[in-house]
Amino acid sequence: MLGVVLTWKRGTQVFIQQDRDGPKRYGFAAYLRTSRAGLLPRMGYIFRCSLAYFRWNYHPKNQGNTDDANAVLSELEPRLTPQRAVA
Repeated sequence: MLGVVLTWKRGTQVFIQQDRDGPKRYGFAAYLRTSRAGLLPRMGYIFRCSLAYFRWNYHPKNQGNTDDANAVLSELEPRLTPQRAVA
């Protein structure tokens, strides 16, 4: 479990370092703010989802499908795209 958390933390750091317009540091308080705003998953959700990996009958094919993921991404894309004024 600790390995999953550390990997997730490192992945978050990499994304923040690559974002030129975003914050240079990202703390736990900022994570809580963004998870309450619905932009990141909450800790309880991450914990519950990670428990599935320890079941004896776990297999990734039961973990969702590409069509659902594409539908969510197409729904989120307009919200996450910054609106720029045309000069």
